[in-house]
Amino acid sequence: MHHQAMREKYTAFLQFGKNVMIFFIVLCLCCCSGTHIYKIEKPQSININLVKKLPGTVSFKVAAETIYHHNLGYKKYQLYVKDAMEKQLSESLGQCFEGGVQAENAETNLIITALDTSTFPIASIINDVRLFFRVEVFDQKMSRQKTTTVYGFGCDADGTVALGKAVSNSFYQLLPVLEELFIRQ
Repeated sequence: MHHQAMREKYTAFLQFGKNVMIFFIVLCLCCCSGTHIYKIEKPQSININLVKKLPGTVSFKVAAETIYHHNLGYKKYQLYVKDAMEKQLSESLGQCFEGGVQAENAETNLIITALDTSTFPIASIINDVRLFFRVEVFDQKMSRQKTTTVYGFGCDADGTVALGKAVSNSFYQLLPVLEELFIRQ
């Protein structure tokens, strides 16, 4: 009888220990995981070295998902790529064109399509954000047309800063394409 009571206590103790261990594993996973949100508040200031501003006005549309989700292990990342591109292009294209940015009926139009995004966090040391875009540039008469692919990358310990760098880096690649269209005219 005594052995039966001891065995029941031991079994209850093992069950309690198992439940405590499961609780701590779940608690650890909840605390160690989470969602990292990368969203820029204001665009990076870009030094645009144009000899002369490009003539006319410009409009653009960004065709991309609002949020790109990346799951790497137990961590989740949300990149607000569309918002970042819209903020950066509003400011940067406005500096490039004499007439600035217009919502519609501009002389030069851009359609930016996000092809792919990726993020590579290395612990809490650095975040590497990479963006791939297809850019179509055309005027109202369709006399000037160009389609190109631009690639932006940014690295920083703060993922939001890395996203901002990636977006501004892609604009630096777009700028020569825009200049070339107007030089050939």
